[in-house]
Amino acid sequence: MCKGKLRLLRTGKSFRKFRLLDYMSDALVQSYGRTLEDAFSNAASAMTAVMVDLRRVSPAPLTREVVAEGFDEESLLYNWLEAVLVKKDIDQEIFRSSHVRIKTTPKGLSLRGTLHGEAVDAKRHVFKRDVKAITYHEMSITRKDGRYTLRFLLDL
Repeated sequence: MCKGKLRLLRTGKSFRKFRLLDYMSDALVQSYGRTLEDAFSNAASAMTAVMVDLRRVSPAPLTREVVAEGFDEESLLYNWLEAVLVKKDIDQEIFRSSHVRIKTTPKGLSLRGTLHGEAVDAKRHVFKRDVKAITYHEMSITRKDGRYTLRFLLDL
């Protein structure tokens, strides 16, 4: 169950990057950004925070490039998060931060992301929960007052 205190990651003047919401047995997440790219980047960090303590993940030793495509913003978010999750499941790598660029293509949208993190280290990265899958259930992307909010559900 994803209950308890609201977890926040703050930078600068208390701008919230993401928060984990209470939601039965899965993890309901909201990520934020002044741009869509920032909100997507923060979504990947939020997913990692569901699994491990982000403060214990170094952003420096490892850099990976990931490409994702989607026919709309929601499918792009799904494919982006799935690509990050595959890196954890297959390559045993977790990422603290990322830089994202999104472009419009003839088929929809394309994302090129640079992930910053490290190989999973069982001594430092104690997994709280394991994300099994990204879902479309509860997924939404909104823009209000110059700020993007992404909402998505992670199957634990």
